Amino acid sequence: MKSNATNLKDIYKLIGRAYDISTVEGSRRIERVRENIVWAVKELDLKLNGESFILALCAGSGPEAIVLSEVYGCRVLCIDVQGWLLEKCNVEVKRRRLNVECICSDAKLIGSLLGRAKFDGATIWGCSLGHLSIKDFDTIASSVRELIVDGGFILIEQSDHVFGLLQRYEKAFVESRNPPVVSFHLEFNPVDGYWKRLVVDFSTGEVTEYVVYVWSPWIIKYVLEKNGFSEVKVLREKYGGSYVIVGFKM
Repeated sequence: MKSNATNLKDIYKLIGRAYDISTVEGSRRIERVRENIVWAVKELDLKLNGESFILALCAGSGPEAIVLSEVYGCRVLCIDVQGWLLEKCNVEVKRRRLNVECICSDAKLIGSLLGRAKFDGATIWGCSLGHLSIKDFDTIASSVRELIVDGGFILIEQSDHVFGLLQRYEKAFVESRNPPVVSFHLEFNPVDGYWKRLVVDFSTGEVTEYVVYVWSPWIIKYVLEKNGFSEVKVLREKYGGSYVIVGFKM
């Protein structure tokens, strides 16, 4: 089986134009992320300014980092396993002259930062938990709590897979029209909590598989509280159908 990093790269190369901020779709995504983050920061009364140091996990090409640095002046460290997406982030933050740094690494390994840095907050934005098992997220939540200052926060954006699956799960789905890419349901694993899909690029004949772990706000809330986060809140996004979950280190 391919490593998680290699598999994700294959998938995002096929269906990830909206996650690549160098594309038109990716540029539009920055603006959608801006709307939701600005709304969430105001709604949750998060104190962000030029002194804030934020850890952006599973950052991809970094739209949340761009927004946090551009709107609030934050210093941001982006972590992602996909180096090619982080390279896109590096190009854009240099063009915009933002205080953003990128490290290609697995979010599960952030414990290695202990003793090297303290953060005012951490984010997992863009419904990225689908790439992580509940055990992975449990490990990450524990590490984040150790890495942030007292009063710091973790801010997560995630869609509700549980009700979504009941309502509109599609066995065949057009992931992209140009190039033509379609994914097909392969299996659901109720033990480890994920579904698996087969992806076919009809322009090249390339075939790969990907796994999506099942998440819902109540599961995220439980994991955060289990790892010592307080005042965990769940809000429905104002712009879009996902949820914003926040927890504080008190």
